[in-house]
Amino acid sequence: VTLVSATRDLMSRRLGDEIGALFSQKHSRHGVHAVLGRTVAQIDGAKGDFRVLLDDGSELHGDVVVIGIGAVPNVEWLEDSGLEIDDGLVCDEFLT
Repeated sequence: VTLVSATRDLMSRRLGDEIGALFSQKHSRHGVHAVLGRTVAQIDGAKGDFRVLLDDGSELHGDVVVIGIGAVPNVEWLEDSGLEIDDGLVCDEFLT
């Protein structure tokens, strides 16, 4: 598995650099090759034979491409809870 992310670490935009680095390390220990600080410029090919061109001109090849671009937090059920909501549940550095 190769994962491409525009960020320096996985999940760092949402969870901060320290936790993002931990996610990157964990994925690496489980055999995921992360290409960080890059974006996808183009995808060519068909099922079983894809070419993914990155913004730096490098290429990746694979049988399957899965695209995950962002997510919308499901916080509607918390609207009347009194908790602070701002594009997700707001927490401090201790996740409280």
